[in-house]
Amino acid sequence: MRRLLIISSLIALLFSCSGCWEQKELNTTAIVTAWGVDLSVKQNGYLDFSAQLAQPGQPGESGQIRAGNLVLTGTGLSITESARRIMLRLPRLPLWAQASTCILGENLALQDLTGFYNFAVRNRVIRPDTNLLIAKNATPARILNTTMPLVSNSGRAFVVMEETQEKQLGIYVPVSLNDFLIDAATPGIEPAVPQVTLVANPENPVNKISQQENNQSQPGEKLILSGTAVFKGTKMVGSLDETESRGYRWLNSRIHKGGLITMSSPLNPGETISLEIIEFSSSSQPEFNQGQITMKIEVSTGLTFYEEDGTSPILTPETRSLLQKQAAQEIQREITACISKSQSLNSDILGWGRTIYQNQPHQWERLSPTWYQTFPHINSQIDVQVRVVRAGLDPKIFQFKE
Repeated sequence: MRRLLIISSLIALLFSCSGCWEQKELNTTAIVTAWGVDLSVKQNGYLDFSAQLAQPGQPGESGQIRAGNLVLTGTGLSITESARRIMLRLPRLPLWAQASTCILGENLALQDLTGFYNFAVRNRVIRPDTNLLIAKNATPARILNTTMPLVSNSGRAFVVMEETQEKQLGIYVPVSLNDFLIDAATPGIEPAVPQVTLVANPENPVNKISQQENNQSQPGEKLILSGTAVFKGTKMVGSLDETESRGYRWLNSRIHKGGLITMSSPLNPGETISLEIIEFSSSSQPEFNQGQITMKIEVSTGLTFYEEDGTSPILTPETRSLLQKQAAQEIQREITACISKSQSLNSDILGWGRTIYQNQPHQWERLSPTWYQTFPHINSQIDVQVRVVRAGLDPKIFQFKE
């Protein structure tokens, strides 16, 4: 009896084992580092799906990945068909869950993203934390075909580049695929996504290269983050420039430190001063008065005096207040620029509708049916408090010899 019980238990355990029915051998797969989708430039009504693959090393290279990008593009009537048509030329199964970056083409974003929303929500092999970018004046294939300095492929490098620039410069807010989908589905807020483009000379971002039908990168092209795409519903309706993007970050950043403010000296407009952002916080509160809505915005930040190109004694007790006042005016200018662009595009990327819902739900219930008739006319009051809390290693200016 005991022996029969043991045998029965072992048989039951066999049925409960999951096994390795879905395992994939490494030598039969291909690692996808980034992917992108856009309207086809060659076939009207079709979609191009491009995948950037990590190239495996040759035998004897200890499994290392070779430098350089391998980008394959499939074309179909749907995103899924386009992605799977890559298999017509690829002898391995792509591992889509390894991808770090998704790049949406500007042409598709300007037309309609309904199909992309459905694809992204239902596809189980795409990571929600995938980094999202919009290709500006170029196809995703050309973006993915362009090399970056010091890295073998650009897919994973985009993530590092966005995180680094936010901490060092404080311009663009990184957005994941999950962030994008949540903002697109949440009433009272619209998504905003950083843009990446190609320039002939990275020192002159104004000199942009126009989109070409050829998906291959051209000699001398460099990748650069440039602007923030603004969405409304299922379409991209415009973009923020660098100043407006800085204003957007003051109100929507997911980290509350890092960045740089560069402005003219309050003592001598011909001299330039750089201040590093140590920390900041911001809040928005709606105020209703006789049918008028005013959004009261408060920003508080601590700055470090980092650099000056003149000899004015800017950090004396008498002049520190002037420095703080001018820094506050610069921050207010950036926020005002962002608000103006958002209202001119009639896209609530600021999340003011969501803020009203969170603070006064009964007011949002009244306003939500006609929100986009109301949003462009909302007033704002911006109060910025600045503290210059320290001055690097030495609070004194450099003394030149007479």
